[in-house]
Amino acid sequence: MSTAHPSIDYEAVLADLEDKRTAIENAIAGVRQILGQAGASNLGHVSGSFTVTTEDAIPSDFFFKMSIFDAVKKYLGAAKGPRSTMQIVEALEKGGLTHASKDIRKTVSTILNQKAKEDVPEIVKIKKKWGLPAWYPGMRKNKKGGLDQVMDDLKEELSS
Repeated sequence: MSTAHPSIDYEAVLADLEDKRTAIENAIAGVRQILGQAGASNLGHVSGSFTVTTEDAIPSDFFFKMSIFDAVKKYLGAAKGPRSTMQIVEALEKGGLTHASKDIRKTVSTILNQKAKEDVPEIVKIKKKWGLPAWYPGMRKNKKGGLDQVMDDLKEELSS
């Protein structure tokens, strides 16, 4: 006898729970970085998380069966610091992310730019690199809903 309820979309429930788990793991990684617990010499599994000090340390199945954005968040959380789009793409491919994109760099860039513009973004762009919002507590929302650095606002005000 099956205990599954026919009107519940368990795939959606599972996806939602996995997204929340990833967000919690990223928050924990951000707090650890603030506390200084995740030094550059820290490599390997620590309390269920993985720290990447070089892209060569990424296991070949690190992003197996993950969406592009979930894989990016996992990578940034493990990398413990901002990365460029190309660094992210190289890490995703090395970590076994499967995709059907003809130009994965453009796909990743588009996804990241869209996610950074959300009302409560899960990723931020700092100059030409991507990071997790927990790493930048001094950032504030801009009028369009994404996060923006105070310096960018000052530059815009000074140029007008």
